[in-house]
Parts: sequence; structure tokens; C-alpha cells
Amino acid sequence: LSTGGKPHNLRVVMTAADQTFIHTNVNQMSNEKLPCTFIYDDQEVYYDASVRLKSSEHGRSSDLRVGYIVDFGRDEPFLGTHTTVAIDRSGGVAQNQYEILIKAAMNAAGGVYTTEDDIVRIIGTKTNFTGAAIFSKSRFDSEYLDGQWENGADGTVFKYELIYPLTQTVGNTPEGLKYPQEGEGVAGVSVSSLGTLAQKERYRWHWLIRNNREEDDYSKIIPAVTALGQSGANFLNQTNALVDGNSFLRSLVGPILFGTTDTYAVGSQHNAIFYTPPGGKMVHIPWDFDFLDQSNPSASLTPNPELVKFIATPAWKRVYWGHVLDFLNKSFNDAYLTRWATHYSRFGVSMTSSLSFLRNRANYARAQVNTAVAQVPFRITTAGPLNVATPTANVRGDGWIDVASIRLRGGNSPLPVTWTDADSWSIDIPVRGGTQVYVLEAVDRDGNVIGSAPITITATATVFPAAAGTLLVSEINYNPPGSGDLTEFVELLNITSDTLDLSGCHFDDENSQGFSFLFASGVQLAPGARILVVKNAAAMTAMYGAGLNMVGDFTGALDNAGESIVLYAANSQVIFRFEYKDNIPSTDGEGKTLVRVINSANPDPDDYTWRESTQVNGNPGASDAAVFPGDPMADADRDGFNALLEYAFGTSDTNAASRPGDPVITLGVDGKPAISWPLDPNAEGVTITVQSSADLKSWQTWDASAAAGTARFFRLQVQKK
Repeated sequence: LSTGGKPHNLRVVMTAADQTFIHTNVNQMSNEKLPCTFIYDDQEVYYDASVRLKSSEHGRSSDLRVGYIVDFGRDEPFLGTHTTVAIDRSGGVAQNQYEILIKAAMNAAGGVYTTEDDIVRIIGTKTNFTGAAIFSKSRFDSEYLDGQWENGADGTVFKYELIYPLTQTVGNTPEGLKYPQEGEGVAGVSVSSLGTLAQKERYRWHWLIRNNREEDDYSKIIPAVTALGQSGANFLNQTNALVDGNSFLRSLVGPILFGTTDTYAVGSQHNAIFYTPPGGKMVHIPWDFDFLDQSNPSASLTPNPELVKFIATPAWKRVYWGHVLDFLNKSFNDAYLTRWATHYSRFGVSMTSSLSFLRNRANYARAQVNTAVAQVPFRITTAGPLNVATPTANVRGDGWIDVASIRLRGGNSPLPVTWTDADSWSIDIPVRGGTQVYVLEAVDRDGNVIGSAPITITATATVFPAAAGTLLVSEINYNPPGSGDLTEFVELLNITSDTLDLSGCHFDDENSQGFSFLFASGVQLAPGARILVVKNAAAMTAMYGAGLNMVGDFTGALDNAGESIVLYAANSQVIFRFEYKDNIPSTDGEGKTLVRVINSANPDPDDYTWRESTQVNGNPGASDAAVFPGDPMADADRDGFNALLEYAFGTSDTNAASRPGDPVITLGVDGKPAISWPLDPNAEGVTITVQSSADLKSWQTWDASAAAGTARFFRLQVQKK
């Protein structure tokens, strides 16, 4: 929309002959594009464009509903980006472009595949075509698919549709050119099996291929719709494997809340997009919200037959009603809808008359949410303290539909949860040896913590599965000198007092080098021990000698320019995710390795917790730290700084001219003062703590808080490990 308070102005200009031709009744159903000139805001002219009519056979003969598809030459795409745009005039609510309000609400709620469109003023190929329209700069084409999924355009898009019989032709013969007409009835099918892949012709006219037509690939759609057509256990088992159930349920919410009537979401046997991304599960993309029935705000919130089958299972029931609640909180509410209905009404498309219905509909929906699943607090119902002799502990509890996931405090990865009914959960928590307090956090759909509950667990097992907080990458050799990079390695360090089981853990990168490694069954790592994942074990032995604890050769390579790497646990939980960079020259092909700064306060490897190795080629399998020598209180050079301080600061205790420097005070990126000390990153034999005081007598670990107008004093506490 124009920021000047007026809609953007679009003109479709054709020769008089082409204009007459495209609107002749026997040509209205043609999708052949004719030359046109497209003018944007009466300033930007596209001469090499082409146009066809857009609508069903019900709409193409109607001056109130017919729209346009406009193609642009690849040498001059619209606004430098778009090769195809759509202009939709076919609003079914008094020819109103009400659909844009539905799309705005779905986009604001998030998690729904839809488009972000504009209201424009179209000056079309007939004088009575001038008026408001919805302008879609991106449809569900290659441009959209590649923007949503990796190699998304390789997947096939299907439109679920009715068959509309056309019985009026020129000369009343089957071969005659067809006239658009309302039709004498339509034929539809339910979302279910029509036969096997070998019988794909049975699907062709109800499941229309919208892209990659030359591939004619029905291999994904047929199993998926067959799964959706099942019932009971077969429905659950097959849809879990083939359909993205979470996305599917969320995609239905917007059209259902708004009272749409002629779309799949509310049970119609057409007007839906189904798509399976490469390597993924099938998703539903809502389509076509022209027609609405806003006479009954209490209309069913479960009108779709596949939805009914999903929510017969408690776990899916809570997911669906959780999505409804999320929509109500984010966009299907009076504040949001009034704002945008009023805004769009400035552009010649009155929508405020629907606000009373929408308000009543939202109130009804909120009441239905509370009826479907009664509110309960997030809590643990398992009695504690809990004693287990296994590396995991089963914990049960309750949580309402606003809980999207549950995680352990201190971790970012959600735990696998089994919802035993709509508000009760069961989790197997990975535990550590001894007695620990574990805090479970309830997280909503936006990643906010909305509840927490602690439980004390004592574990007596001797081996525990690797989990978040148990391992770190201690050293990386990502670009050794010479060709071939055969001595690349990643070193893992067990930072716990427990023996860790690495069976089934796996590395994966998030770039293009294909770095990956799967730990075999039975791989264990003792407390404080290190293990190496290497590029080539033979090359490592030739370089460093025998005796390295190498678990195997990884696939692919470490990126010489830096990359992001994830280590997953056997249950696919993230143990850690980190990124290394090539900004330390000595580690980028010059012989040094990247070493983790163990003293860093950040438990996860990041850009600030790496240093170069003390030795060329690094120290795989051993600590690279500088060892503290002698008496910590000695002061050989009598400069007033004892040996432990000199070690921590990287200065000499035998040279009085080499002494710790003063702290550096600068302004941080937020404009606040930052104090830093030049410590030696190799000095891993000490623990350094920042302390603060208001009176130089009572010192506390710094918590970064101080009352306005009061003085704070700082010092470093250096302790030998």
C-alpha cells in the first residue's frame, strides 16, 4: 500500500483488437497470454509484458470478478524481482477484497504458508474494471517455494479442485469452443485414495499439477491423501509419516475463524494447495477465501473432516486448540482486526461492517477453547525426590494448550514429550550422576517461558547419555597447512564427572561442506577425557603419532571460511551448536589450531571463546593450556604482583618490566561503560571471578546491578584450580 494514503495504481494497456479478443466469450477460458503494457503508479512502464484472464469459469464471464495474471520478461521483472503477478478482483463478499484481511491475520499469527499482498487500484481492459483489487506479487510458484524451502521449486504443487462441467459450445458439438458458464453441477472427491500410483489418471482432474508439469510426479501426493483418508490407528500412523500435522492443523484455523465457506479448510472439496517439500512432509496451504458466511458467529470450529480425525487423538486435540488460542491472542481479536479493517477501508474496500461478527466470533472461539481443554497450571505431578538407577528419569505433569514445548532450564532444545491426554505429559529426562535439581520450563509458541517446575533426582547409574551441558568442542583444526586438509579434526571434551555414552550422537554442519559424523554404538568417554573425530586417521597418526583417541573419520570437510556445526544427542536433542570463523590468521592455513578458552564464562563455544593453540599443529588429545609453575605467592621480580597473577595476565614473574596492565574502560555498543582486563587465554590453571563492592570491605560476585548515584568498586579474584 502507498504510504501516501492512496493505493498503488496499476494499468493494463492492450491494443483495441487484443482487448476485444481476450473478452470474446469463446476466448475467456483461454490461458494463452496476449501482449500488454503494464504501468505502475503511472510512472514505471513495462512494455514487454503479457496478460491473461484470471478466475474460474464462474468468474471469467463476470465483469465483477474476473482478474488478471501478468507475466514480465526475465530481462525486466516487476520491481526488479517478480516475473509473474496476479490481480484478483473476485471478492465474493459484495465483490469486496475481504480476503486480504484474512491473509493479514494469518501472517500476523505466523506459521501459515500464505502470501503478503496489497490492495491496489486497477485500471483494466474494460472501463467498468476500474476499482480495488488484491495484488499478489508472489504466488505459490518457484519464487515462493525456493524462498520457503531449500530447493523448494523441485517439489510439485497440487491444487485440490472440483470438476466443473461445461455443456455449452459453439455449434453444440463436443469439439466446439466452450463458453464459460455457471455449470449444471460440479463433481468432487474427498481427500482419500482414488487408487495406486499406477492409477494416477484417477487423480489428475481433482489434484491439478500447478508446476513441474513435465515431471508429472504424483508419487508424493497419492500416499499423503491416502493417509488422510484412513481412520483410527492407520490414520495416525500414516499421517505421522507423510503429513506435517502441526502445520496442517494451524493452516485451518484462519479460514475457520473468519467464517469462510468455499474452501477446503471448512470442508469443501476444493480450493486448497497441497505440497510436499523435498525431503519433507506434505503441507496444506490455504487457498481462496472469496466467500464467507458471517451470519452465525457460533458456527463450528471443527468443520473439516480430516481435522476431526486428527483431534480424536488427545495429543493432536491440544495442538489444534493451542493454535486457535494463539490466533485469538495474536491477530483474531478486536484490537488487531479493527486496526486493519479500518486501514483497508481507506482504500475503497469497506470492511468495518464485519467487525461486529468478528468480535462475536472471537468471543465464541475463546469460550470453545476453554470448553475443549480446561485450563491447568504447568506443574510436575511425579512425587519427588526421585531415585533412579538408570541414565534417564521418567517425570509426569500437567500443562495447558499454551505449552508448545518443554525443556530443561539451561538448555535451548525441547525435550521429547508424550502427551497422554490433552493436558497431561510424560518426559524421560536425561540425568547426571548424584543428586541434582532439574527445572523443567514450559515454553509457548514464541519461545517464551510461561511456567517452570523443579524436581530433585538422585541417579546411581555409572554411564549417562551425552546431553546438553556435558560436552564441549575443545579444539578444532579446520585448515591445516598444505593440500588435502587430511589432518582436520574436531576434539570433544567431557566436562562432567560422569562417564558419557556417545552412542547415536551425530555431528552435522549447517553449511555446504557436508561435514557429518555418527558415533557408533558403545562409544563412551570418561570424565575429563577427550575424543577426536578426524578427517583421515592414517594422516593423523603420521602427523601426531600413535595413541590418539580417534573415534573415526568424518564425512565431508570442515569449511576453511568457518561454519556453524551442531552436535545432536541420540534422541536428536541439541547438545550444542557453535560457529567458528577464520578471523585468527594463524589458525587459517598457517599451522595453529583453534582452542576453546576453558575459562570463558559462556558455556557454549562462540566467536569470543576461541584462541590460537600454543603450539604449531595444536595438541589433539591433550590440554593446550599453559601449566602454572611453582609457588603461587612467589614474587621473584619483586614488582608487587605474585606469580599466580603474572601467570593469569600472561606476564613474567622474573622481569619487573613485564607486569599486569591496567584495566581498559571503553563504551560498549549500548553506550554504557565496559571494563576489560588483558588476561592470558592460555592460563587455564586459574579461575577468575569479577567481584564488586560498595565500601571496599564487603565483596560479592558481580551481578551488574547498582543503585543510581552510588559508587561501585571492582576487583578480580584469581584462584588456582
